[in-house]
Amino acid sequence: MHTNKVYQGTLTQMAPEIFQGGRVGKATDLYAFGILLWELYIARYSFYGIDRISLPYLVCSQCLRPKWPFSVPKRYAELAEQCWSENSDERPSFHSILSILTQMREVNKEIEDATQQNGLGLQVMWDSSGVINLLGGSED
Repeated sequence: MHTNKVYQGTLTQMAPEIFQGGRVGKATDLYAFGILLWELYIARYSFYGIDRISLPYLVCSQCLRPKWPFSVPKRYAELAEQCWSENSDERPSFHSILSILTQMREVNKEIEDATQQNGLGLQVMWDSSGVINLLGGSED
């Protein structure tokens, strides 16, 4: 782990340990990746509307993290939340993240393939509890 007293990077993606002691390493990259997962799903910048001067305090002292909408797939949200865990030792490795994302993609692909083979033309949607909902379908 590298220690640096000069903060560099995107403020909204800085891990608490950077603000608290300038510690930079894989765990801080994992934190930033978790924030990025939220931004990708929501399609906007994290901590929108939060005063940038207050953000380090809120992230470190109040454990402020982005809020998920109801529609987010449960496993996706859990993965991001593990990445931005307050305890850097609890954050998953990038190898684990890749494995989880691959599993999520494979489950989604299997369902889509099955619905296409059956001529159902259904759209796969995940609800907030991680339950798969099939929407649409052809009316023959």
